[in-house]
Amino acid sequence: NTWNSESSNPGPRVICSDNFGATWKALGGGTTTPCKGGDETQIEELPDGNLLLSSRVRGGTGRIFNVFTYTDVPTYAKGSWGTAVTSGSSNTEGQTYAASCNASLMIVKAFRKSDNSTVDIILQSACMSKEREKMGIYWKELPAMHPYKYADFQTGWNSFTINSEYACYSSMVLTKDGQ
Repeated sequence: NTWNSESSNPGPRVICSDNFGATWKALGGGTTTPCKGGDETQIEELPDGNLLLSSRVRGGTGRIFNVFTYTDVPTYAKGSWGTAVTSGSSNTEGQTYAASCNASLMIVKAFRKSDNSTVDIILQSACMSKEREKMGIYWKELPAMHPYKYADFQTGWNSFTINSEYACYSSMVLTKDGQ
């Protein structure tokens, strides 16, 4: 995509291939833009097989979330994007509030001590202020009900700070030993 100003930013398109890269198409069809005005987008597969998109808000704060829901076997990549929601236009408890920079997204299995059960936890690393500082991780337990809706990712986040100094881009990876 090319554009002349931030206000005309159409946002990213998510492309996919169902034949090992011989051909590519936009997920959701044609010119579908799952997060208008977003960029530096991350995608994570949800436990139900659908996709969660998290994108920075260019020139703003918070994150844009959207869910792609498959209407057939994911192999054929047919389905649609929900309605994008933005979380964290202010530093409100329970919302992801992030500087306008890249973040990382990951879903992991966790053990909930209160009832000795396994749950899915979503993690998102990001700068936790308007400036590029205060690196932290937002986290929340994914709802047990499927399919997930885009609004499931707008509120209900917990957070902890890793570093209060200058920071900007972050990335997470799960190692073989589960760290």
